[in-house]
Amino acid sequence: MERSPGEGPSPSPMDQPSAPSDPTDQPPAAHAKPDPGSGGQPAGPGAAGEALAVLTSFGRRLLVLIPVYLAGAVGLSVGFVLFGLALYLGWRRVRDEKERSLRAARQLLDDEEQLTAKTLYMSHRELPAWVSFPDVEKAEWLNKIVAQVWPFLGQYMEKLLAETVAPAVRGSNPHLQTFTFTRVELGEKPLRIIGVKVHPGRRKEQILLDLNISYVGDVQIDVEVKKYFCKAGVKGMQLHGVLRVILEPLIGDLPIVGAVSMFFIRRPTLDINWTGMTNLLDIPGLSSLSDTMIMDSIAAFLVLPNRLLVPLVPDLQDVAQLRSPLPRGIIRIHLLAARGLSSKDKYVKGLIEGKSDPYALVRLGTQTFCSRVIDEELNPQWRETYEVMVHEVPGQEIEVEVFDKDPDKDDFLGRMKLDVGKVLQAGVLDDWFPLQGGQGQVHLRLEWLSLLSDAEKLEQVSHMENRKVAGEKQVAGSVGDSERGPRSITTSPQVLQWNRGVSSRPEPPSAAIVVVYLDRGQDLPVSSAG
Repeated sequence: MERSPGEGPSPSPMDQPSAPSDPTDQPPAAHAKPDPGSGGQPAGPGAAGEALAVLTSFGRRLLVLIPVYLAGAVGLSVGFVLFGLALYLGWRRVRDEKERSLRAARQLLDDEEQLTAKTLYMSHRELPAWVSFPDVEKAEWLNKIVAQVWPFLGQYMEKLLAETVAPAVRGSNPHLQTFTFTRVELGEKPLRIIGVKVHPGRRKEQILLDLNISYVGDVQIDVEVKKYFCKAGVKGMQLHGVLRVILEPLIGDLPIVGAVSMFFIRRPTLDINWTGMTNLLDIPGLSSLSDTMIMDSIAAFLVLPNRLLVPLVPDLQDVAQLRSPLPRGIIRIHLLAARGLSSKDKYVKGLIEGKSDPYALVRLGTQTFCSRVIDEELNPQWRETYEVMVHEVPGQEIEVEVFDKDPDKDDFLGRMKLDVGKVLQAGVLDDWFPLQGGQGQVHLRLEWLSLLSDAEKLEQVSHMENRKVAGEKQVAGSVGDSERGPRSITTSPQVLQWNRGVSSRPEPPSAAIVVVYLDRGQDLPVSSAG
């Protein structure tokens, strides 16, 4: 049905509201009478806003015609006006596109920030720590304790260096009899513990902790040798590594823990900023030393098998065994070959590419072996065998580094690392391992040999293989201390049978180990040197 121009829109039955029980609940617009002059639209703020919007739109369109009018008034062609309008509309369109892109990017950024904040809130407030860190736990509470204890630790270090280390240094060399520490400050930056990992101990009386430590400190230690007017010191140090702490033995009396043992499972990364080192090395008797040798000595001070033992109770039993426990086992490393190594040798200023002269360094803790150099070969065959003692499982790693031998500086070709726990689980592991930091692979055969403490088996094996053992390195024999008397450990008798089929170089395979505890010396003669 057609509607007359003067009528307002007739509401349909679906649009009519049902009559409420209370007349006061009806909206006020339902009782408003349409104004005949407004086209049947109800008067109100909404109608006024729509009318204003229509007038604004009409005014904008009218403004577009003003340039046409002005062009006609001054006698210009309409083409100039159309060309200007086209440029304006194009610019406006590009500007609107940029604004829409910016709004979309801003909205995406806001949404991402909200999602990230919500995720972090959920992970920190609702999820336990082991969900994000199943093996290593954060220890911020421990870092707060270390930060508070740090100044007092500095006082202890100053006393330790002055009363213990300085006398030991003065007695080690006659040229250092005037050695003294003139300044000891640990600085304001404390050591930080990045994470803590707890391992189940081999025995119930043992707790194992691995502390991933990082120290970038402003330590300042100055020393002086007055006899030679020499001053040197340390100004700044960096230390990064994994420190294992063993609480053993657990006792049924305070302080519950009998002793604390500390050591680095692997050689830590140590960087010391020396001052006056050149003058110190010019002292007679120290000229044979070098910066690298000093760094190696410091880095290996707390690396297995070296340990720092701190007894917490008096008259602790088996102190020697805690300080130097028997090895867990022996790993026989067969360094067989490598393949696909990168070429480092260049000739004619790099125009001709040659090959490399590779050799390998095999390292476990402080035990290091170097293979022979294979000249001009990218797929070397070494066929060498080494035996290393394993003191801690898990934690220790077998590391193999491959280098290219050069007259000036050897080039790095790659590195591989393997946890000794995998060798213990497999028994025999024979595989090609990829080299990290380079290209190629290295072929290793790894055998785990367990130790047995039985002197009778050692004697029995020695009689059976007397002629063979006489030419071998002894790998286990008597182990003793002054209180408990001698003890012995041997490998299984099958080891000698295995050794018959092993053609190893540079040394024949071993069958036993000898461990000697050197406790202390007494009434030694005075040295006449100096």
